[in-house]
Amino acid sequence: MLPELVGCPILVDQPANQIVFDAAWLDRKAMLGNRATHAAVLAICDDLLHDLMQRGGVAGKVRQVLLQDIANRPSFETVAKHLGTTTRTLRRQLQSQNTSFREPFHELRASLAVKYLRDTDMKSEDIALALGFSDAANFRHAFRRWTNESPSEFKQFSTGYKAHR
Repeated sequence: MLPELVGCPILVDQPANQIVFDAAWLDRKAMLGNRATHAAVLAICDDLLHDLMQRGGVAGKVRQVLLQDIANRPSFETVAKHLGTTTRTLRRQLQSQNTSFREPFHELRASLAVKYLRDTDMKSEDIALALGFSDAANFRHAFRRWTNESPSEFKQFSTGYKAHR
């Protein structure tokens, strides 16, 4: 049964322990994340990208750049360069929309956290990692600041709400 599970023969009581595999595996992209939630997370990201397209102005463009890798937020300078502008111009454009660089980042994190809790089975630890928090405790503190509820309270309410729809 074990050879079928791993897809290769397994030999025991051998003079040496070794794992032999095709070197091409080293060139493959790492398969990280939870396969069970991958499709849900992709759908959420697609929905967010669609929402962002609907929002105009430079703040929407900043959100799009930030959403590309929310866990590893690019610097203000990197975003400005990505948008083909200077930091001074970008700052002025954001101010004209009554926002800052931090606001879209926090809005995206809060929105993703709500969607992950409501639409997936992801645990707080996984959500914290996906959103770039250093640990789950920092995520829980931020979530409470955003919603006045803990993630578990929110999940319990939103799950109960969906059940009664």
